[in-house]
Amino acid sequence: MVFIEICILVGEIVALILTSIEAGWRQFYYYTQLSNYFLTVVTAIHLFTVLRKKPVSERLNRYLYTATCLTTVTFSVVAFVLMPMEGRFYSYMLGTNALFHHTICPIMGVALVTMLRPVRKKDAALALVPTLIYTLIMFIVNLCIPDFGPYPFFKIYNQPIYMSFVWLFCLLTLVYGAALLMWMLSGKRYRPMYEGQ
Repeated sequence: MVFIEICILVGEIVALILTSIEAGWRQFYYYTQLSNYFLTVVTAIHLFTVLRKKPVSERLNRYLYTATCLTTVTFSVVAFVLMPMEGRFYSYMLGTNALFHHTICPIMGVALVTMLRPVRKKDAALALVPTLIYTLIMFIVNLCIPDFGPYPFFKIYNQPIYMSFVWLFCLLTLVYGAALLMWMLSGKRYRPMYEGQ
């Protein structure tokens, strides 16, 4: 478990440096970066707690689970939406920071949660909150600033109005589906946290 968390932190730090050089503050427009930074912070706090041999709180466990759901969505959207739309496999999955943000860190995050963390079914709804907030903010920004992006499905002036609602529904469904999948992979039963887990 500690090894996986260290790998996540190393990967995220490398990606942070690369993204900061390439995009600067613009990186914070993207769901990918926001979700990965959330995973970085939560993983660092969890690792610090475990190394100090302190009990892991239920709240921290839920944050780790939520962060992993969000990065899983990043992987899924890139792999099954953006890549087919734009046909850019290498740059989206293997290029510079994308290798860590889109591929390695999300996969390691899933392994961390499903293998070593108890997951409650009702926690799946938590992952919807940050995604809903981000999506609504991006739709509002694109309403005020045409073609702002940063993703093509947020550009409301380039698609029928109903498509914005379709995309919102699809994104939230994807998040909830990812959360339920990890709940299923974890054994579908809640297990109390114990020290050093």
